[in-house]
Amino acid sequence: MSVIDAIRYAAIAVSILVIIAGMALLFMSPSQLEGLFNEKELPVIEFATLTRTDKPNSYLLCPADRCPQASPDDIAPVFDLSSNDLRARLLEYVDRSPDIRTHRLDLENQQFEFVERTPMMRFPDIITVRIYPTDEGGSTLAIYSRSVYGHSDLGANKKRITRWLAAIAPNN
Repeated sequence: MSVIDAIRYAAIAVSILVIIAGMALLFMSPSQLEGLFNEKELPVIEFATLTRTDKPNSYLLCPADRCPQASPDDIAPVFDLSSNDLRARLLEYVDRSPDIRTHRLDLENQQFEFVERTPMMRFPDIITVRIYPTDEGGSTLAIYSRSVYGHSDLGANKKRITRWLAAIAPNN
């Protein structure tokens, strides 16, 4: 057997294993997939000292003065809602969403941690939200959405934050 034949057989064997693994993933239930792709330990996020990795698999929306070390992707809007009303809208949205579960609630600091699973493969993504009252009686928030697995998210975290903001906006 020549070296080329050995490489060809090895490539065929690897291809067959990849196909078998892909077929197994297709026939797994959502709960089985969730068990396969577990969440990592979730440290408490401090937006005032948050620093980000260089991986492009996260999105940060933050008020201009609340994330000084993190370079937010966008500045958070100010809502014409009290911080308690904004919190109620946020938690109501999460409760209605079957792919989102609450991981941590810190009502005293108005900071919340959620895990949202991707619909098909059930990968966990982590979303941290902190609500801040404004001096004018309204409120704003910081949202840090990040993928647990992978290097890039192909814009999924930005889309998530846009969807969440649309759902909790006062005119909805």
